Amino acid sequence: MADLMFQGYTAVDAYREAGYTGDPLQCANKITQNSAFREYLDSLRVESTTSTILSVQERKEILSDMARGKSGDESHLDRRGAIAELNKMGGDYAPQKVEATVETTLRDLLPNLPANNGLPS
Repeated sequence: MADLMFQGYTAVDAYREAGYTGDPLQCANKITQNSAFREYLDSLRVESTTSTILSVQERKEILSDMARGKSGDESHLDRRGAIAELNKMGGDYAPQKVEATVETTLRDLLPNLPANNGLPS
């Protein structure tokens, strides 16, 4: 049943498809509340997620191939974009400097406080 739910079936439909007997709504609900069942379903989801995510190294290799024009269909802009993305991943851009000036003092803020200083009366 967990495998069917992982494939996108609702709990009730998975219960029916698995060939179980009994009230599908009540029984499917009881099964999905079981901690071992939930752990197994969660493990299926984790395995699926981790196997589909590219590692940093894989991403860099793909972008490097694009930048070199190895797959043959990249335009000049795609190649520049790949190089820019590699630079971001590698921290090759200098950090952006942000300047801010704050000229508020405590004396400026005090008149804005409620008369009882925010305390209950």
